[in-house]
Amino acid sequence: MYQRIFSTGMKTLFLGLAMASLLVACDQGGTDDTDTEDTAMEAEAGAADELPPLDSIEAATDISDAEIETFLDAVEGVQAVSQQAQRQMMEFVQNEGLSLERFSEIQQKLQMPEAEVAAITAEEEEKLDRIEMKIRELEPELERKSAAAVREAGLTPLRYQELSKGIQLDQELSQKAQSMMQQRMMQQLQEAASASQGAEAPGN
Repeated sequence: MYQRIFSTGMKTLFLGLAMASLLVACDQGGTDDTDTEDTAMEAEAGAADELPPLDSIEAATDISDAEIETFLDAVEGVQAVSQQAQRQMMEFVQNEGLSLERFSEIQQKLQMPEAEVAAITAEEEEKLDRIEMKIRELEPELERKSAAAVREAGLTPLRYQELSKGIQLDQELSQKAQSMMQQRMMQQLQEAASASQGAEAPGN
């Protein structure tokens, strides 16, 4: 049981959702936005419920640079959701009295039983059960927030899946997307450095 949970669910969440395609669970309850937005979201939610398995989704082709930029906007939004979820899950672990180091050792033991790590005790198994339950409760909210981040970037969840698959399968597009992401990161670092210098200036 733990092998499946922690090698798929936990590992995926802890490593982030950046380039992974979303298994979308849209929020069918609606929001307090305008009627037009509510109608669009409800229609999309119905379509999302009928999405085929990820393996059968067709990869996007003829992807423009502009569409890659939009995809990267969505990726950044999904990463923010993932980072928030990671913090919550670390709290779950620590609230059970497990250190993050020991939790990491347990994950290693579950994935590689031959690893030279202390055996998992009965008490730790009970703690893992409780952590697992809390993670499962978190997953629907994580999926809704991830889908919302994709929509906010200007993509439908299905299009995000198609672009993700198309970029991953095309080495040239994959390298271009990585290069564009690196440029974004450099720009963000430069902007952060400039902002920091500007904040320090009045005190000098």
